Amino acid sequence: MDLYRIQDEEEFFLLGAEDLLYGEGVCLVEWYEMVDSFLPADKITVEIRIGEDQSRTVIIEGWEP
Repeated sequence: MDLYRIQDEEEFFLLGAEDLLYGEGVCLVEWYEMVDSFLPADKITVEIRIGEDQSRTVIIEGWEP
């Protein structure tokens, strides 16, 4: 789900987000910050930071190999 244009939490739920988040399989959410409190506690987050030299740093939280 790309939530970049989501205006509020109500719009998030009108999209059927609960079915996607809590259904079977994997659900990827981009721009999750507005609805973070509704996401599962066992979520895995991936952040990509771009350095001044255009290098990329990937930060993964919530996953243990």
